[in-house]
Amino acid sequence: MATGRFELALNPRWSGSFSAAAHRWHDGDLAMRDGLLQGTWQVVDTPTRMVRVHPGLTLPLGAVSSGVAFSPTTTGSFDPWLSADALVGGTWLGGASATVRAPFAAGSDGRRQGLRLRVDVRGARRTSRGVGWVGLSNLVQGPGEVFASTSYGLEAIAGWVFEPTETWSVTALLRVPLLDRTTFGQDYRVAGGLALARVNRPREKEEVHGPGDGHDH
Repeated sequence: MATGRFELALNPRWSGSFSAAAHRWHDGDLAMRDGLLQGTWQVVDTPTRMVRVHPGLTLPLGAVSSGVAFSPTTTGSFDPWLSADALVGGTWLGGASATVRAPFAAGSDGRRQGLRLRVDVRGARRTSRGVGWVGLSNLVQGPGEVFASTSYGLEAIAGWVFEPTETWSVTALLRVPLLDRTTFGQDYRVAGGLALARVNRPREKEEVHGPGDGHDH
């Protein structure tokens, strides 16, 4: 998966962002994923603690299915989105995040997908060359018109964030399935991603949650 994100600071507490991504289907085809318009409210922002809330709306830019597979990462509809994350530490960092996506209308394929929830926990180490992190990610997909029952998957996640300047960052992400009931019609596989982000202000500790993961809806 490849992701691009642009963020604009409105004031010290609020900012807005737009992100778009493309990924490769299991059959090898390349396709867009849904876009995301998102606001960020800095609830707590100190040198050792940060709490943020991100209300947003997904944009139906992506392809819901290809010739052989269905993808839960895109719905083809305008979906409310709410995310929150917390981060503590200095050189060593610990963080957690939760994201809810709530499709309320049928997508471009005429079917409404179920509620989607992702919860992550991560530990990170800041170095002179960037930030490396590892953690666990749990995905739950509720029943809808595509699947009649709830599916879930537990993954090991790892990544590295490199910041060549105060306003640009590059994130590499790896997901490895551990417990999988989120097959969605095909075997779930190891997945990697690369994200490029541009922010019009210096970034502080945000990298543990990472722009490459923030677009994972």
